[in-house]
Amino acid sequence: MTNEQEISLNADGTWKKVSAELTSKATENIKGKLMLTVEGAGTNDKLFLDMVSVVPHDSYGYGNKNYAYGVGIRQDLLDLMMDLNPKFMRFPGGCIVEGFNWEGLYDWRDSIGPLEERKSATNRWENWNNKNRTWGYMQSYGFGYHELLCLCEDYGMEPFPILSAGVLCQYETKNVEAKTGEELKRFIDMATQLLDYCWGDASNNEWAAKRAENGHPEPFNLNYLGIGNENLQAKYFDNFDVIKDAVETYVKTNYPDHSLNIISSAGPTSTGNDLEYAYDRLAQTMPGQTLVDEHYYESESFMYNQSDRYDYYQRTNQGGSNVFVGEYAIRGNNKYNTALAEACYITGLERNADVVTNISYAPLLYKVGSLSWDHDLIYFDEFNTAKSTNYYVQKMFSNNYGTELIGTELQSEEKDYGNYGSPILGTSSASGSIDKITVYDKNGKILLEDDFNDNSNGWAQFGSQESGNSFTISNGRLTFTGTNGINAIYLPKAVQEKWTDYRIEVTGAVKTDGSGGVVIGAGYERQYYWYHLGKDGAGVCMEVTRPERGKTDLTTKVLGNNYANKHYKIEGLTTIQANDPMEITFNFGVNGKLEANFTSRSLGSLQTSKYDFSSELNQYQTDIYQVVNKDKDYVYIKMVNPDRKRKSIQLKKWLPQSHWL
Repeated sequence: MTNEQEISLNADGTWKKVSAELTSKATENIKGKLMLTVEGAGTNDKLFLDMVSVVPHDSYGYGNKNYAYGVGIRQDLLDLMMDLNPKFMRFPGGCIVEGFNWEGLYDWRDSIGPLEERKSATNRWENWNNKNRTWGYMQSYGFGYHELLCLCEDYGMEPFPILSAGVLCQYETKNVEAKTGEELKRFIDMATQLLDYCWGDASNNEWAAKRAENGHPEPFNLNYLGIGNENLQAKYFDNFDVIKDAVETYVKTNYPDHSLNIISSAGPTSTGNDLEYAYDRLAQTMPGQTLVDEHYYESESFMYNQSDRYDYYQRTNQGGSNVFVGEYAIRGNNKYNTALAEACYITGLERNADVVTNISYAPLLYKVGSLSWDHDLIYFDEFNTAKSTNYYVQKMFSNNYGTELIGTELQSEEKDYGNYGSPILGTSSASGSIDKITVYDKNGKILLEDDFNDNSNGWAQFGSQESGNSFTISNGRLTFTGTNGINAIYLPKAVQEKWTDYRIEVTGAVKTDGSGGVVIGAGYERQYYWYHLGKDGAGVCMEVTRPERGKTDLTTKVLGNNYANKHYKIEGLTTIQANDPMEITFNFGVNGKLEANFTSRSLGSLQTSKYDFSSELNQYQTDIYQVVNKDKDYVYIKMVNPDRKRKSIQLKKWLPQSHWL
């Protein structure tokens, strides 16, 4: 079943591009071989081959100069990707942007022009966990920036190109020296020349002329530009600041009618110092000016228990930044369980679409036999494609998405999912005292006023009493003794009566000794929130304590992404001082909010406002994960049951102001 074509070559010492059409005689999918033989060569003749490419004629873009000068891409893979109804495409993707050495980092300028002239580079993923690369499996750049921009144009996607920040992959080369000073010009040029390539006039701009030569005379749409992938800490952000300023100045000078959204990196993890540093620095230096690219590969339990992760992120009107979850997935072989957990998590992403503006699953494609990561969305070999279970989840969500969120609440005959409970007062790793508490209901009526002359209200120890801590109430003061862990009190009657929607005002809260500080909050023994002032002797944060899904032990986590002065310009960190009386307000559900703030005798609101906390107080439960949104035609109701048992659901009725129960 061979097919042969003869190609004539002159032995004149110059490179020549030659092509031929081969028609397969096979009637079924079988692997074949491309064989090259030489006839008529002289004894001293040599044949050099620079690039060989075999492309089927049914490829998308075949014969269209915009697609690698007519080579195109596999139609079956493209169909699967476009069935996901993508609104943007992030490219070239992942750590390949950074490279593991300076020679191998991705430079988009090497990926355009005639296919045979594109400069190959080492492949970041060749035995990626083996530092002794051999440069054996190369990147040909056969599908480069021009093709990606055209693909976005053809399918109405926003292009999200990610460029190097002059820092290599910090995950793998943690101590690498970043390029600085004059050496950053290469990376500034990489960005500004991409703008020229996309926006410039082909008649008078060098890079725009290259665009036209490559098949696209008219400008490309480009509204986003990423600087750095999974880069982190000061080494990255020092470079980011320089490149961002240079790019924005270039836009103002050369393209004043264009706007550009800059994407910044937040590192490769969902928690920890790198993520915290990114948000701390951005909040202090350029709040709301970038789209923050978060990457994380987590467990099933993370997806179940962190579905409210972004409920508590600072919005742009609070000094925060919008979020791009650029890479996320459950680490492990894609299967029913991982797809289910990811579906639960996506309900939380959709619910917070006002701050999480873009999400993209990763990795997208897996060539069978060339495994680097084992949770890819689409599998393929030379002939076939297969969708993972997780692919179907992505498709269901992406093809059924509204433009307006509808508030929802789940009610159960078996459990109370409401936010209710008692005010909680206490200290953490500290001794201290409180002079007065006043609690107001949602209408401003006083529910409780206690100046602590006695314990007629019935305050009781909160949590374990084995630490040796204790409290006393007398002579107008609530006093906490002992500095070993949490020492707090609550009102049993408030839990029994299920108090909801109230505001706490605390007067004269004082830390007297110890490494910690004061806690003020609300809830009941199995789920409570508190404002933690002086955690680890440092700043202020909001925490929630509750059991994770399927467990009974309580877990405490910090809510939100406000890390003011914790990592950047730490000299501005506001510590909780001993014997400095504080006034603290804690809102537990009034107007649907979870809020807290404080001032002290030595610190006014101008100094403490950076620690203010404000978010929606959403319902938390792990029985049915759900989100509802709508557009002008449909209401989209998405519910995920993570359990094996069937559950009966009744949708009740519309309420005013587009709220759904």
